[in-house]
Amino acid sequence: LQTLKETKFPELSWKVDDKKGSAELMEDVIEGKLDYTIADSVAISLFQRVHPELAVALDITDEQPVTWFSPLDGDNTLSAALLDFFNEMNEDGTLARIEEKYLGHGDDFDYVDTRTFLRAVDAVLPQLKPLFEK
Repeated sequence: LQTLKETKFPELSWKVDDKKGSAELMEDVIEGKLDYTIADSVAISLFQRVHPELAVALDITDEQPVTWFSPLDGDNTLSAALLDFFNEMNEDGTLARIEEKYLGHGDDFDYVDTRTFLRAVDAVLPQLKPLFEK
């Protein structure tokens, strides 16, 4: 953010809220309590499935790798096990399958399809609710 402020958007200002998570902050945007927030692309993609009116105004970073951290305590057992685990998952294709299953739909967002689905949920689900309550 600081780099964006210094290079492209000198009027940019922000406030950090360490009490709320991404979903709560995006909900605040939907409800008009906030003008904007920052969230990672995965969180936005998932949130748009229920709130298609949420739009990305600005990508602030290039794609970043996911990083796992472990305690720096002189014992590398956990770090070594994590490295072995992810290397094995990557080599046998498990990691790619998991990414596709849980994150592969992210690029397929379609506002109209999502609104149609949500209208169908509102229309059909109340009729089926008694069946779930039995």
